[in-house]
Amino acid sequence: MNKLFGFCLVVVFCFSACVSTVEVLTEPPTYDEVVDVAGISASDLFTKVNLWSFDTFRDADSVIQFSDKENRIIKGKYVSDLKLGGYQQYLTTTTITVEVKDEKYRVSFTNPTYREYVTNGYGMRFWGFKGGYQPATTQKIADGIKNEWLTLAKQLKESVQKDTSW
Repeated sequence: MNKLFGFCLVVVFCFSACVSTVEVLTEPPTYDEVVDVAGISASDLFTKVNLWSFDTFRDADSVIQFSDKENRIIKGKYVSDLKLGGYQQYLTTTTITVEVKDEKYRVSFTNPTYREYVTNGYGMRFWGFKGGYQPATTQKIADGIKNEWLTLAKQLKESVQKDTSW
């Protein structure tokens, strides 16, 4: 009887160790930040944001999809590689919107999606993906994408505040 109980306990323990503990979000994450930039007109800010977009959107699929100088709105799709611990590698997309006013701008990151790369057991990418784009609704992917957003927001802030006179 004790052997049967011990065997059942080991089996239950083994199966419970295999259960996935992936935390699923109900909605994909978003991020907004309003930045005050004293002494810079909306027209100059719009130009600086456009220059930052040009320098930042380096992937051929990263593009400015909408730019309205009159209303001072720039909207684009940003594509990047995301590497999470181990051998997990993803291609991510995000919609970036920047709205400009005199002495301030708002940057918004929305609609994050991802595709997982096919990799070998050593972290090297093979050509292709495991399935199509999916919304970023797992906590691990959302955290990785949010870290990328914070880096982009910081780069934008530094670029806008940089003196470009010569």
